[in-house]
Amino acid sequence: MVSIGSPCNCLKEYTENQYDKYDIEKHCDSNVFGDDAFARLYAFVDADIEALFQLFSRRLYRDSCKWEDGHCLKDLRLLAIDMAKVFIIDNTPRVFRLHVNNGIPIKSWYWDCRDHALRNLLPFLEKLVDVDDVRPIIAARFWKRVKSAPPSAAHIRRKFLLRNSF
Repeated sequence: MVSIGSPCNCLKEYTENQYDKYDIEKHCDSNVFGDDAFARLYAFVDADIEALFQLFSRRLYRDSCKWEDGHCLKDLRLLAIDMAKVFIIDNTPRVFRLHVNNGIPIKSWYWDCRDHALRNLLPFLEKLVDVDDVRPIIAARFWKRVKSAPPSAAHIRRKFLLRNSF
């Protein structure tokens, strides 16, 4: 088991710089993480951000994802809610393949205490609250040329084999 200590100091500094009421220090000494330390730490941070902003009603993590060609895909259908009312925020756009127009890309955060990507995204997220369908708004801002999900490598291989079969 690996105890994550120094990143908590960065998290504390990060959150103190951005969120006055965000108290993460109490968790630093008591949390011990295993092999999936970063996934659990991100989940921990996400949960606290959710409590702070009260914007997110549900979360899915890596264990809820589908895998295709060695890549993680987030399937929003697991939430069993109207696709017009849900979005994904992730630093890896390929996870949006199943729901491109529900995907909001965000800059990767690797212990950079000066990172403001999520805070900078909040005004856009607040605009999504009262719309009938988030997809055209997300598509217009992030995916101007994307009409549908990019094909998977397996789909491209199948198409190639069908065209070139004798």
